[in-house]
Amino acid sequence: MSCFIVVSAVFLIFLTDCLIPLHQQHSIYALKDLDF
Repeated sequence: MSCFIVVSAVFLIFLTDCLIPLHQQHSIYALKDLDF
């Protein structure tokens, strides 16, 4: 049971680690589009 919790925690951290930079890139591209 504790093993499952550790795996899910690592998966969530990995997921947010991947998604947050993508979201930041998209917002930067959106700002560039607004400037042009």
